[in-house]
Amino acid sequence: MRGQRDEQLLLGSLYHAGDGVPPDDIEAVRWYRLAADLVSADAQFLFASKYFHGEGVPENRVFAHMWMTVGRQSNRHGSDRIRRGAARPLSPSRPHCPVPLERAREATASRMDSAQARPACVSA
Repeated sequence: MRGQRDEQLLLGSLYHAGDGVPPDDIEAVRWYRLAADLVSADAQFLFASKYFHGEGVPENRVFAHMWMTVGRQSNRHGSDRIRRGAARPLSPSRPHCPVPLERAREATASRMDSAQARPACVSA
């Protein structure tokens, strides 16, 4: 399983960078997601980063925060800074915030409860 996960992460990185293949953020996201589901902390971090920046997927700070938290639980030490950045616009103290931080926390809890769960996209 680890080999498959590592190959999926590599494919995502190749598509992201356009290394040997045309650059394609949508394909990168697809491969990062597969590896993330197999508990690759690096893939979880990169998958979250795609949601954070809206690359290959619509920008979604809830999913970015959720996957950063999942990646952190998987021992990805570098995810804390970006996870905090993803949470900043979700802060309940920001009245213009379209998506409350609590929804991000609920999505994370749902994801942590079931490794196979795929929470529905939370729209703004």
